Amino acid sequence: MRALVLSVLLLTLAIPAAGQTIGDYRRVDCGKLDGSQSVDSALSIVCGLTADQVGSLVGLAISPQATDQATLRRRLDDLLPATTQLSSTTVQSLFGSLAEAGVPPAQLRNRFAEIAQRHLDLLDELERTRGDDGPVQDLREAAAAALRANPANQDLALVRLDDARRLLRARHKDADREEAALMRAQAGIEETRLRFAAAARFYEEAADRLPNEDADARWLNLLLAGHRYQDDNRIVGDQSVFEDAIAAYRGALDVRPRAAEPTDWAMTQHSVGAALATLGTHERGTTKLEEAAAAFRAALTVYTRDRHPLRWAQTQNNLGRTLTTLGLRERSTERLEEAVAALQATLTERTRERAPLAWAETSNNLGDALLALGVRSFGSIKLREAIAAYRAALLEYDRSRFPLKWAMVHNNLGLALSHLGRRPNNAVKLESAIAAFRAALTERTRTRAPHDWAETQTNLGVALSRLGQLENGIAKLEEALAAFRAARTEHTRKRAPLDWARTRMGEGRTLLLIAARKRSLEDVVAAEAALHDAWSIYAAARPKHDEWFRAKINEARALSAALGAKEI
Repeated sequence: MRALVLSVLLLTLAIPAAGQTIGDYRRVDCGKLDGSQSVDSALSIVCGLTADQVGSLVGLAISPQATDQATLRRRLDDLLPATTQLSSTTVQSLFGSLAEAGVPPAQLRNRFAEIAQRHLDLLDELERTRGDDGPVQDLREAAAAALRANPANQDLALVRLDDARRLLRARHKDADREEAALMRAQAGIEETRLRFAAAARFYEEAADRLPNEDADARWLNLLLAGHRYQDDNRIVGDQSVFEDAIAAYRGALDVRPRAAEPTDWAMTQHSVGAALATLGTHERGTTKLEEAAAAFRAALTVYTRDRHPLRWAQTQNNLGRTLTTLGLRERSTERLEEAVAALQATLTERTRERAPLAWAETSNNLGDALLALGVRSFGSIKLREAIAAYRAALLEYDRSRFPLKWAMVHNNLGLALSHLGRRPNNAVKLESAIAAFRAALTERTRTRAPHDWAETQTNLGVALSRLGQLENGIAKLEEALAAFRAARTEHTRKRAPLDWARTRMGEGRTLLLIAARKRSLEDVVAAEAALHDAWSIYAAARPKHDEWFRAKINEARALSAALGAKEI
């Protein structure tokens, strides 16, 4: 079974508005907008457009043609109400930032909502934060005016804030606090154009600039630096920034130890665990995952169920996911059993009535842990429990509201059904698995989610190949080959070697079945080539499969000999 890729959600930093400083901001997610959220009307309107409509507007924003720019301005003038704080010029500029950052089409609405809200908050913060030095304040206001006129003036605003910092250092011996505030403003500017690594470095500089006695502000800046490094991975996909995030969080732990403020310490430990867990899923071995589990457990010494029930549940949930990933890499089932226990405990607090979406998330995670445990267990009890958990998650992950999560759970449900279909060989369960994978592919399209699309194509190929083995003829086997080959258009050997190897492994096994039924030497040759390709990757990454590859290659050679060919 392909290892399930598990990611850990960050605990959202929530700071009261009264204590807000530059750098604090609320995330706005189009999927969670409702009447209780106070957001600008332009955000609600853009969030209400389809992904294709927003993609079209973003395309006009980066077009060099003056006619396209004029068309965009007219459309925005028609769309945006007079009550919005975001002018058509501002929205046009923000669309350009999304295009420059290379945001995938499916994420455009959420990323627009995020940077638009950050832009509004930044202007408000710049206006609220005032210094005693007149010339410095003039430069601060000049930066705000440049951004208010057009967010595309970010470079000019950064220069004005740099000028203010230089002036502060030249005119005042004790200007560290005000310069740190200017650095946080610069971080905010970088956030509005999705340059999160640059924003993180400004936050780190701000923390370094502040005196030791400003422990609260130093902690906050380091925590925000860690968050922004993780955001950079979300946009750019660079795994190395997780090391920077972990360093920032650990710096925050040094600044604010448990004895000073236990709740903030626990929040930071949770953030350390989240970063380590995500990094651990992309690295071999278990070191980072072990450290992540330790960080979550440290947070739980403060986040007890009776005092912090919601944070306790979220941390238990993320601990369970981390233990599942650990369990997939170990021979023992002990970690998987711990994961199931942690996730079942989470559901005693995350009930469907109290928190339906969180309940659905944990139900899916429980399904993952039960599936991994079921694959290693005799019988079908754990697999059936996994199927029940996935079907529970689908009660809340409605396709119309959460299409990609709906597809994710269908993919996972298909995996559980596929494994159940082999115990014993059960064509009905395999057909159900195939239906689940095909449902997932209606939302997991190649354009919207290329990696996930390829993963589901491979899973579909495996189920079709298993079903084809049980049936007469080669129709299902040929469908399996088509699915494997489709997956390889995205999971190339260079881009995703282990995923590529899994598709070649499936192709080799399926071609061998076809060759035996067609008595085709050509298919035997192709099967052995595919098996050798897959083994060349698996030999280093997963040597436990060596015996299987030897057996299949020997089977291919025996069939070749039976067909009267020379040894391949």
